[in-house]
Amino acid sequence: MKHRALSLFYYVRVLEPMYLRPSAGKPLRWESTGSRFALVGLAIGTLVSGVLPQEWVLLVTHATSLLAAVPPR
Repeated sequence: MKHRALSLFYYVRVLEPMYLRPSAGKPLRWESTGSRFALVGLAIGTLVSGVLPQEWVLLVTHATSLLAAVPPR
């Protein structure tokens, strides 16, 4: 129980400035269209790999078997 209280102390120290202090009033900087596209693609990939992890395992297994068949240079 002591460890949980100690870890809670450290978590609250990180979260407190983010949520409990007022913002500096600086406007947020908008990212480029390419960056947004990349972030959306990565988010979709993360969700798909979380929902269908078996597909990634099959892909890696297939790629590994193909690489194992390649003779060394």
